[in-house]
Amino acid sequence: MSHPSNSNSLALYERDADRFVPTRLARGPWHNDSQHGGPVQGLLARCVQEHPSERPMQVVRFTCDLWRAAAFEPLTVSVRTLRDGKAAEWLEAELRHGDQVAARATALRLREEDVPATPDSTPHPLGDLEDASSPIRWLGTSGERDEITDFVNAIELRPVEDFIRPAAWLRLRVPLVAGEDTTPFVAAATLCDMVYGLPIVRDVQRGNPIVAAQPFVAINVDTSLQFHRSPRGEWIGFDAEVRYGPHGAGLGRAALCDEDGALGYAQQSLLLRDKQAPPAWESRLRRDAEEVG
Repeated sequence: MSHPSNSNSLALYERDADRFVPTRLARGPWHNDSQHGGPVQGLLARCVQEHPSERPMQVVRFTCDLWRAAAFEPLTVSVRTLRDGKAAEWLEAELRHGDQVAARATALRLREEDVPATPDSTPHPLGDLEDASSPIRWLGTSGERDEITDFVNAIELRPVEDFIRPAAWLRLRVPLVAGEDTTPFVAAATLCDMVYGLPIVRDVQRGNPIVAAQPFVAINVDTSLQFHRSPRGEWIGFDAEVRYGPHGAGLGRAALCDEDGALGYAQQSLLLRDKQAPPAWESRLRRDAEEVG
């Protein structure tokens, strides 16, 4: 297998020896020949979590810098230990297509050990998952198997109503890698690329005509996660906010939880863009806003 996969096996990537071949579900929103940042982050997180250690470890910080859009072609991932201490490890992972580095991640792993401190039991503010709204219908899809494409269609998103900030429960509908179980940490790293996009999703679903006309005003150039415990289960809750400055920069952040309670935080640096969204996406968003309205 030497080219991107068009198979109907529902996963984001398929293995080809040491390469990860993207399926159409890994495609990004801007160009048909590039991958979405979420799956790229997921591959780096998978590499970090699987890196061997002499003792049980937990990832407490994971930062992914997206240097450029990954081409829609097979990827390779590598990881190395920067420093190995008795209680902490610092790792660096790199993702390439061909000879070009597309993304790099650093991670901090701490030893797992029972300690006398009382674990945080703060309830998360999103309410029960069962009380969330029905999953949104993703833009431009009919739900037919042979039409499912783009990364957003690998996600189930259930909005939480009556929040001032955009809030939602998200989960991956498909594995990151075909034939593998996706761990909660890897799923969280994959999904957290969506932090800055939640206000867009909310406004489009509400039929905001301004957002429908100019939906993508920024891209994230990094994503950083910090956890006080490891995620559990397949659902991650986001209580997000996004702010833009006057000179082309922005900040997205979200408090994270799973169904067991508070989990940690995600943060993104945003680059404001003055270019229009691709025509196909603009028409899809306009149509969806009209249907919702």
